Amino acid sequence: MVLMAAVAAVLASCRPRPADVCPVDALPPIFPDYAGVTIPAGIAPLNFGLEGDTAECIDVQLAGTIGGCLHAQGSTHVELDADDWHSLTALNAGGSITVSVCERRGGRWLRYRDFAIHVSPEPLDDYGLVYRRIPPGYEVGGDLGIYQRCLHNFDESPLLTETALPGRCFNCHTANRANPQQFTMQVRGEGGGTLVQTDGCQVWYDTKTPPPREPPAATPTGIPRVAMWPMPPQPSTRAFLWARGSPSRSTTSSATSWCSTGRPTLCWPTAFC
Repeated sequence: MVLMAAVAAVLASCRPRPADVCPVDALPPIFPDYAGVTIPAGIAPLNFGLEGDTAECIDVQLAGTIGGCLHAQGSTHVELDADDWHSLTALNAGGSITVSVCERRGGRWLRYRDFAIHVSPEPLDDYGLVYRRIPPGYEVGGDLGIYQRCLHNFDESPLLTETALPGRCFNCHTANRANPQQFTMQVRGEGGGTLVQTDGCQVWYDTKTPPPREPPAATPTGIPRVAMWPMPPQPSTRAFLWARGSPSRSTTSSATSWCSTGRPTLCWPTAFC
C-alpha cells in the first residue's frame, strides 16, 4: 500500500500541463541526444531523459509535419507509447516530427527550443542488431550468449547460448549486411572451429594450426627475431559437420557442407517479429 501511494503521488505530481512557461534559448539536455537525427518509420520508441537530477517533471509534445501528435510525461525520463509512436512515424514517413520539451524545476516550468526528428521513407527491417552479451570478468562458462533485438521494439531473443555449447566460447559473429543467410562465427574450445554459412548451407572449418617453429637465434638483416617470426606451413583445411549433437570430423581433406531441410543445432532463426 505504501508503494502504491508513492507511485500515485509521483504520477499526480506530473499530471499538470505546463503553464506560465519560461523560454530557454537552448536545446534540451536530453540523453540519448536525438536532436536532428533521421530515423526509419516503425523504429522502437525513442525514449529519453534529461541530464542531471534537477527535473521534477518532464513534459514532451511531439507533432508531425504531415499530421498526428503525441504527448508524454515522466518524472525522470519519458517513455512513449509504442503503438502511438509507430502510428506517428508511419504517418510522417518522408517528413519530420517536431519535439517540444518542458521541464519543471523548483516549481517553475521551463521550455527549451524545439528540435526535429526526420523520418525516412525507407522501410525498416525487423532485425539488424546482433550482439554478444557477456558478464564482466568472463573467463569460461556462465551466462554467455549471442542475441538479436527486434528493431520495432525492445524484444530480445537468443541465437546461441552457453547452454548449447557448455564450456566453449563463441565470438566473431559477422553477418553480411545483416543478412542472416550469410554469416560467419568462431567457436573456441573442444571441437571448435569457424562456421561459414551461405544460403542456409553450413561449413565448419578446423582452423587450428601446429605451433610455430622456434625462430633462429639471429637474422641476417639484424631485425629482432620477434619481428621476423616465420609462419609455419599451413595444413590442408579440414572441415567437420555440425549435426544435432557434438561435431564429427570429416574424413576428407576438403571443406564439406551440410545442407538439410531440418534445423541444425546452430542455425540462424528465420522467424522475425
